[in-house]
Parts: sequence; C-alpha cells; structure tokens
Amino acid sequence: MSDSYLATLERLADGCSSGGHLLCAHTLECRLALDEMVAAKNSREMAAKFDAGRERLSLQFEQPSETWSTSALLRTARDLLLTPPTSDPWWRSISITTSLARLGERGLSADAVVRTGLARDLVKLIVRDAAMFWAASVAEDIERVEVPDVLAPWVALFQADPSLARHKNELPPHIASVALAGDLGATAEKWIRNAAIAHIVSWRVDDYLHVEREPRDLVLPGGKDVTHWVTERFTLTYVPEWRATSLQWEQMLNSNPSETASAAGVPLALLQERAVTAEMLNSALRAKLIGRVDEEFEQRELGDSSIAALARLLEGRQYETALHV
Repeated sequence: MSDSYLATLERLADGCSSGGHLLCAHTLECRLALDEMVAAKNSREMAAKFDAGRERLSLQFEQPSETWSTSALLRTARDLLLTPPTSDPWWRSISITTSLARLGERGLSADAVVRTGLARDLVKLIVRDAAMFWAASVAEDIERVEVPDVLAPWVALFQADPSLARHKNELPPHIASVALAGDLGATAEKWIRNAAIAHIVSWRVDDYLHVEREPRDLVLPGGKDVTHWVTERFTLTYVPEWRATSLQWEQMLNSNPSETASAAGVPLALLQERAVTAEMLNSALRAKLIGRVDEEFEQRELGDSSIAALARLLEGRQYETALHV
C-alpha cells in the first residue's frame, strides 16, 4: 500500500479519537487497520535491512558481548568455526567460545549450535580441504606439498582408508564425496557428536577428548529442524538458501508467533530480532518447488548417505552435487 493510504488511515483514526471515538463506538477499531498497516510496514523495513554478513563484518575486530544481536553472535561462531585455526588461534578460540556462551544465555546451547546447527558445514569444509591436500600429496605429477599441521591428522585418515586408494588420482570434490559416504565420514560424524567443543573449535580429530551427550542435548527443544531453522535464519541473509523445513517453520512463526516460539522452545523475543515477510517466503518456496535441485542430496545429514545414489552421481561426473551429500 502507498504512504497516502497510510496517511488517510492516520487522519481517520485521529479524527475518530478527537471526536471521542463516536465513529467506532468506543471500540477503538478506528486504529485496527492503521496499527496492522504500521506493523506490516515496520516488518517489511526490518526484513529488508537484515544483513547477517554486514553485521558480522562491522564487528569482526571486536570480541562478542551480551549487547550483540543473536545474528552477530551466531554468524561470528559460524564464520570463525569455518576458518582454519591457524592465524591468531587464541583470539579465534576466545571469540567462538564467548559467542557460544552468550548464545547459551539466550537459550541456544553450544551443543545444539555446533553439533547440529553448524555440523554439516564444518565437516564438509574440513573433509573438502583435507581431500585436496591428500590428493596433492599422493599425486605423482606435481611437486610434493606440505600439509598444514591442523589438517595433517585429517589427511592421515584419508591415507589410512584403503577404500580411497583407487580414487587418489581423481578430482578432490569426487574424493571428498566418496570419503563422506564411507568410513571417514562416519569418523567425522562421531567426532562432531562426541568431541569436546574445544577440540571441535580447534579441528582436533586425533586423540580428542570424548564427552557424553544425550540425543536431546544435540538439538534445541523443538528438535533438529528447529535447530537448523534458528541457525539459518540468523546466519543466512538470503531466505532461498534455507532448507525447506526452515521455510515451513518461518511460515508458522508469521502465522502464530507465540505458539511457534513455544513449540520450538525458543524465546519469542529472540525470534523477533529478525523479520521475514510473506513475499520473501513465497518467493523462496517457489524457487524450491519450481527451480529445485535434488534436495535429497542438498539437505542430506551426516550418516544418511545413500551409497547407490551417490555412485550414480559420481558416475555421471556430477561432483558438485555429490559433494553436498
């Protein structure tokens, strides 16, 4: 609606108010349409302004504090967790753990955020990079490369897996896909589930400290889909990048905020830090349904790989799609 329409509603409400609310019979319904339109306008403006990357960029040289938004805290934890712990590792570690602590104070546990919300991205990135160094280290036609210390134990896992030997001369994305679908992927899954958070932060897979966690500890109260939804809505600016289940939860939030927050087990005030319009959701869902990729592979979780389907992708040289497994 145009601003002129809003201005008309404002004049109508003001006129009714100055006349003792005779027009609305003292029900105050003269403000109902105005209040709804103002709320919708504010929501659109808030949604348009949200940019997780920009907020993170503006705070990149600061340590997290309780004054930061949930998006800034989650994006800081995500970006630094996906950054190799090689440059200024102490600053990085403190920043991640402080972000996780502040998120825990808001009801988002470190275990749920790291072991479920960010788990897939972290494991895929580490395995991808390790596959690249392993492929280079065993190649006969290139100069021998020096493997970074932080990746050496991961590269050793590639070297110790006999099933990967026949793939050593293939492209790194192919190697990474095969590794994730096999024993190495199972090892990585066990690591992300059972390693101490400090050792996950440092990418330490050799001789890591094992901790006991119940399945319910790995997710937010509303479950795995809620954990992914909350993580995505505060770290990914563009709604079409979300999982389909995240879009569904967002629709529920738009329809009934209080009920959805209660079902998710997440404070409503936290969810209200970001607004997503119905137009954004409809556009994202349309892209998922019409211009869709195979979400069975796009959204596959650790431990859910279909070996036969993966093999068909690799045989068809669809390496990038296979890497999403």
